[in-house]
Amino acid sequence: MKNLMTGLILSLCTSTAFAATPTIEEMWIIIQQQQAEITQLKTQLVLTDEVLKENSVKVEATATMVEQVATGETSLASSWAERTQIGGYGEMHYNNLENNNDNGEDIDEIDFHRFVLYLGHDFNDTTRMFSEVELEHSLSGDGKPGEVELE
Repeated sequence: MKNLMTGLILSLCTSTAFAATPTIEEMWIIIQQQQAEITQLKTQLVLTDEVLKENSVKVEATATMVEQVATGETSLASSWAERTQIGGYGEMHYNNLENNNDNGEDIDEIDFHRFVLYLGHDFNDTTRMFSEVELEHSLSGDGKPGEVELE
């Protein structure tokens, strides 16, 4: 009985192994599928390598900038401030006139002729912004002698 069981088990294993073996056509289909997958993986590998190289360049540039800021070679705030100009000027007249009106009274006048505020910034070598806000006589409106200008 032992030999019968052994023979039965061997015949089952042999028939299962024989049934699982693919035909030549089936193997050709499997090979073509594997080739397509290999081609796709190679393309994906090339793209991944390119992204890795770009990221390496960015990481290196960031590390250089961090080192420069840490050692005091450059400061982000100071470089912005170094490219910005703020200025201004003004003109004011004070008149202390004696007996200058019809009643013979003294007239004290302050005339703030103009005030100019200037702002400039260099964004890069080709883009710059310069502006002025100018107030003249600090009085403007219908029939008034002053004006407000934006240059």
